[in-house]
Amino acid sequence: MFKQFIYVCSFIFVLIAVPLTTHAQVNNLVLNPSFEEDEDINGGDQWWTWGYQGGLDSIVEIDETESIDGLRSLRVEPAGGTDWYFVVAYSPIALEVGQTYTVSFWAKAEAARPFTAQLKATDNSSAWGNTVFDLTTEWAEYTFTSNALNSEAKFELWCAATDVPFWVDFVYIYEGQYVPGIVPSGLSSPVKAVDPTPENGATDVPRDIHLSWTPGQFAVAHDVYFGKVPDDVNNADTSSPLLVGPAQDANTYNPGRLEFGRRYFWRIDEINAPPDDTVYKGKLWSFTVEPLAYPISGQNITATASSFAEGQGPENTVNSSGLDVNDLHSDEIEEMWVTTMDDPGPIWIQYVFDKVYKLHEMSVWNYNGSSILYLFGFKDVTVEYSTDGTNWTQVSNVTEFAEAPGTPNYAANTIVPFGGAAGRYVRINAASNWSSGMFPQFGLSEVRFTAIPVSAQEPN
Repeated sequence: MFKQFIYVCSFIFVLIAVPLTTHAQVNNLVLNPSFEEDEDINGGDQWWTWGYQGGLDSIVEIDETESIDGLRSLRVEPAGGTDWYFVVAYSPIALEVGQTYTVSFWAKAEAARPFTAQLKATDNSSAWGNTVFDLTTEWAEYTFTSNALNSEAKFELWCAATDVPFWVDFVYIYEGQYVPGIVPSGLSSPVKAVDPTPENGATDVPRDIHLSWTPGQFAVAHDVYFGKVPDDVNNADTSSPLLVGPAQDANTYNPGRLEFGRRYFWRIDEINAPPDDTVYKGKLWSFTVEPLAYPISGQNITATASSFAEGQGPENTVNSSGLDVNDLHSDEIEEMWVTTMDDPGPIWIQYVFDKVYKLHEMSVWNYNGSSILYLFGFKDVTVEYSTDGTNWTQVSNVTEFAEAPGTPNYAANTIVPFGGAAGRYVRINAASNWSSGMFPQFGLSEVRFTAIPVSAQEPN
């Protein structure tokens, strides 16, 4: 069983987010600091792992898609719930007892999390420099400096305080106080393509975007991979049809006119100059193209109706009441609109926008009361639109709204197309509900209008 020994000693720890640019020379006691060598991490001669109880379910792997130095880093998916239940370690390290040593490593996590590092005698008789760091989602340098308590040591990373995955790279252990300016390649002279335009994960990207990037320092050509499926793009090689720009000179690429609302993935492999002609595989980037149409905010819509029951006014159909984050509607009638029982008809609900829009579609969530109340939902309808509220045009081919299920998690099931018609007013007239005359009340849960932009959305 693993026993924890923490001895009182003097040590200093520092978090440095941006290193100095001057490169300092030190004798690194770690022989595979950036995991570039092929090594069995779980039981190698240098790097190895140890687990206890739930920590045995942890996963450690070399990650070739994320690094701060070279092409690789160590990725850990911890388990166990207690920090020392899973340990990543490096040994052996020959030290001089009483001498000062600095440990420096770079790390990041999928979410903020604590993380412990220390030096320890290989026979577990003593430990020193035990420090708890707070990792963030960005690569940063973490260090501590302490005096050696044993001549034969190992470096330990305690991983299992939480189950948040993290990465480690560019590990240095050297004699003396902390030396600034030991810079990983990812921050000094990158060999991979960086700074993509559009930014990785960008949304609302113009459909005629030209892709660009900052080339690696030694790149003389670029392989451009582009597609719609992330794994396909990430795994593509030079024989793949996703290689759309083989060995091109320019650090830009025009993918042509893209699909509205589509997410695309791309990768740039940098080709170095002779004599080695090394190809550095790039990271997977993505962006999402602007949609054809954008929702009209309910704050810009005024809803009126032929009548409404108390607490169930027509404004409920445009204020997102009852909708969850996935646009699924509840069956709570207080979050819907319904007419009074004595509404003599005709039954209607009308929407007035703050201005004239180029209307695209209207999504409809019909009345979704539980039990049999969903039968209040509109059935036979006419939908009209107008720019002035006087002269109306009927939407063709829309004569019926789909019935709601009367249960929670209801997705819109009717789409009314406007085809880009100009309109400031929309009126829905109901001739019947789904009760076949059994109930006199009519209602809707929610509607959502989308409009096609007629002017630029933002300056560039």
